[in-house]
Amino acid sequence: MFSGIVAFKDDLLLVLRKRWDKFLSSLRKKIEKRLLAGSSRYENEGKEVYRERRAWYSLDRIHWLHEEGCVFSFNVQTVSEKLQKKAPKWQKAFAAKAAASMESRGGSVGTDTDYAVLLGIPLHSVLVKAKELSGREFDRLIDKEPFAGLAAERPVRALLALNDAAKQGEWPEWAWRAFLYSQERGKDKPRFSSAIAHRLSRMPVNALATIIHPAADWVHKVSETLISLNRYAFESAWRNVIATLKLTTGISKTALVRGNKEPDWVTEALNSSSGKLAQAIMNYPQKKRQK
Repeated sequence: MFSGIVAFKDDLLLVLRKRWDKFLSSLRKKIEKRLLAGSSRYENEGKEVYRERRAWYSLDRIHWLHEEGCVFSFNVQTVSEKLQKKAPKWQKAFAAKAAASMESRGGSVGTDTDYAVLLGIPLHSVLVKAKELSGREFDRLIDKEPFAGLAAERPVRALLALNDAAKQGEWPEWAWRAFLYSQERGKDKPRFSSAIAHRLSRMPVNALATIIHPAADWVHKVSETLISLNRYAFESAWRNVIATLKLTTGISKTALVRGNKEPDWVTEALNSSSGKLAQAIMNYPQKKRQK
């Protein structure tokens, strides 16, 4: 009866609660197995995201049924501890919502970039707080990305927070990636782009290697403006990215996901870190005249 269930929705949980004691032991164990297996994987869902979401869903349903008086053949505490290693942000209070309707959820995930909480705190706390608040709220299918919001709408404060971390020898990959990949970076004023370039030019190779794709993409994105207005800043950043590519192997591959398709070598080359840098230097005036 229950072997083909993909996700336990509200009405089924209510039925299970009502009839749990009436089920044969063999059927209860099948249901328990299904509860522990969790939900199926969404199309294009990342492996780690799915791993966490599946554990989250299992924890919700197990604890809701347990609180409603259903007795399991396994130890709820022991199983919960194992599942929570995969879903560390899950809290027992979330289980109360397990029977709420999920019919409208589907597989889409929204993004919440509200950064208000990052404004009234010291600079040295910005990245710590942003990291703490980031992640997926599986009960609402929302990805919380406060630093991405800060990078888009308050870029000066975002860069100051990154600079503050750099002074401590910290170069958080996740924060730099969110900052450089922000669509707003292509709209920055030349003076601000120059400040970013100077910071990238001083970034250690081991740190720059972790963000080589967003760094190269950013260099390409601002190349035309900086070459015209602050060539020194552009070339300083460009040289450091090039040096990182030379000293670190295996990081210059394309950022495209090929899947099972036949390789498009031209497109992949253009979208690799070295390809982005090559396109950037084509914005030198003398190169443009040769086209």
